[in-house]
Amino acid sequence: MRKKTQISQEDFDNLLGWFSTDPDEAGKKYEEVRTGLIKYFYFRGCPESESLADETINRVAGKLVNFTKDGNFKLMTYFYSFASKIFLEDYSERKRIAAKIEIIEKQYQKKVYLEKKSNPAINCLEKCLAKHPDDERLLLLKYYSLEGREKMELRKKMAKEQEINMGLLHTKISRLKKIVRECLKNCLNDKRT
Repeated sequence: MRKKTQISQEDFDNLLGWFSTDPDEAGKKYEEVRTGLIKYFYFRGCPESESLADETINRVAGKLVNFTKDGNFKLMTYFYSFASKIFLEDYSERKRIAAKIEIIEKQYQKKVYLEKKSNPAINCLEKCLAKHPDDERLLLLKYYSLEGREKMELRKKMAKEQEINMGLLHTKISRLKKIVRECLKNCLNDKRT
């Protein structure tokens, strides 16, 4: 996941001040802007519309100190120019993840090709994995893709990429594994009946 921009309380207060000197009016304007940005990202097919809207607001808030307010400056245009750049970043990230998923899925398909005909659990596993979002499926497949010493190196690299420690990575995998295991159990029970 991409790194989120952090803003200070001072930057946030400056942003609200740009909206209005009246705190209630500034709060309403903030919500209008956020709602508009969420729709902007949603209608462009972004699955994380809310977090992208928040990222846009944070980046704009961080840059407002460089501007002086005059009659020609349209704050919404400024928000949407940032939003278009953030959309492109997000789109590139999703494409990169999709490419990684494709590579890992090909490796996975090679490993199970021969077993697939004789083992109904493989078909169930594929159905259960398909129910997960791309990034979670990639995480699970990648986590179990290697053996031995390479496995540990890969998992350390994955934790670093996710900007989390190994314990949290293990917790995420355990949670996902539990969901897949339950799905597999249900699928296999359905096949027996």
